[in-house]
Amino acid sequence: MTNNPDLYLQFFHNNCNAFLIMQNKKIIECNDSIVNLFNYNTKKDIIGGFSFILFPKHQPNGMSSVVEFHKILNSVKNHCSKTFNFVCIKNNFIEFEAEISINKYPSGNDILSFISIKCISDFTYDKQLLQSEQFKNYIDVSSNYFVALDNTGKINFINKSLGSILANEDKYLIGKNWFDIALPFDDRISTLNIFNDLISGNMKENEQIYAQSLLTKTGEKNIVMWSNSILKDEKGSIIGILSSGHDITDKLQIQRQLMEVETNFQQLLEYINEIFWVKNIGNSNLLYISTAYEHIFGKKWDCKNGIDDFFASVHPSDLNNVKSSYEKLVKMGSNSKLEFRIIKPDNSIRWIYSRTFPVKDAQNKIYRILGVAEDITKRKNLQDSLFKMATTDYLTGSYNRQHFIKTAEGYISYARSTNESVSFLMLDIDYFKKVNDTYGHSIGDEVLKRLVESCVAVLGENDIFGRIGGEEFAILLTGYTKKNAYRIAEKIRKKIEKLDLKIQGHIINTTISIGMSMLSEIQCEDDCIRCLLNTADKALYKAKNTGRNKTVIYSSTME
Repeated sequence: MTNNPDLYLQFFHNNCNAFLIMQNKKIIECNDSIVNLFNYNTKKDIIGGFSFILFPKHQPNGMSSVVEFHKILNSVKNHCSKTFNFVCIKNNFIEFEAEISINKYPSGNDILSFISIKCISDFTYDKQLLQSEQFKNYIDVSSNYFVALDNTGKINFINKSLGSILANEDKYLIGKNWFDIALPFDDRISTLNIFNDLISGNMKENEQIYAQSLLTKTGEKNIVMWSNSILKDEKGSIIGILSSGHDITDKLQIQRQLMEVETNFQQLLEYINEIFWVKNIGNSNLLYISTAYEHIFGKKWDCKNGIDDFFASVHPSDLNNVKSSYEKLVKMGSNSKLEFRIIKPDNSIRWIYSRTFPVKDAQNKIYRILGVAEDITKRKNLQDSLFKMATTDYLTGSYNRQHFIKTAEGYISYARSTNESVSFLMLDIDYFKKVNDTYGHSIGDEVLKRLVESCVAVLGENDIFGRIGGEEFAILLTGYTKKNAYRIAEKIRKKIEKLDLKIQGHIINTTISIGMSMLSEIQCEDDCIRCLLNTADKALYKAKNTGRNKTVIYSSTME
């Protein structure tokens, strides 16, 4: 016996008998004949459910259907079969007697039960059956409602479940007109028409299944789903009907509550600022996307182009990362978090924070994805603003001392591991105090900003520049020879020397002194940035003491 039941499904589907397969008391497969026999729409309505969906609550002997069925199921040994009669129930609550055969086979650590169900006959309610004690015992313990009416609509029999909600004593109901005491006035005509068509033979039994309000003894209206069977005498003449009903009041109430919840949820989705979307695995189209998409992306969701329309809005620098994350999500269905930029139709750029969550079916297989996305542009701008405040000099916009040293440490560590050369420059504005004393601090501040702009314009994208304090600045160069680093220092110095700074009607000329140090020419093991800063500062001190407006390279003789 193979462990794979799928090999037998072709036989099941092509067989007119009704088959199903159970594993751990759960239905894992069935054929179309089962669907038709039990009046379901598709196999999805049955697969994944437990066996009790096929049986009424009780059998005619009063035993619980679930208990009795599983008692029989457990009694069947592996590789053996058992056949027995059992009462089943259709999806429309019509009961019928069936012949059930069970075959058991081991499958790994589990046991597969192959079950065939054959309808022997629907219950045919005739007068003799109605009067039998076995039948009365069966329908009295049933949770369903049963009432037998003669051809004038008077009650001949009513079971306990139905009688208890209509009157305190069942005896009071016998002989009373069903339509007068049990049905609200507004609903009587439609039900009387069905009754008359049945009695006259113009309608077949169970041809029309309908919901009907039932007037209880407390004055409440319960909603019951009814079906009807014809009662005949020994000669075959119609003498009345037997109506069976199932109370769906609670079910309808739950449905109404669910609809209300769904409506509230829908309204919530329409008003929240986050985008909410739902998508099935293996399908590029979205099942749902909230209207917040239109507000955040600046356009309506294009159902025709689907995900491609979304990708078209993603910033080119983030597109590969977004596509890679999406592909991984569709394949694996795992939780994900992602930040990326989009470009709106007005060319404005917005930051989006997206989260996704997998949805699993009864077999723990991911079949759907839920996603939430929000616009975090304000948050990102605030983060950028705070980062800028923490890392840059408020006046010149260059790195502040703390961030310059921290960044330089990273550059130096990488350069040492790759044997790249490192050069360190210390810059100081000559006689800057005189500028402040002569023109004032506001003009002095403007001189600092102009000088920084001129210095940065000379540097490459991998060079870093920072304000160490007052009129002192530092530059870290990586990958330059000593000769080339000196050339850059001199280029900066000469550019500043030639500047005519026109500020508030004044023309100001100034110069700078530069001290230069090479990592390869100093002894350092741990705190290299401090060693470079100290040695460059000594070279700067010599430049200022030997005439200013010059670049001096550190040597050991300066110690």
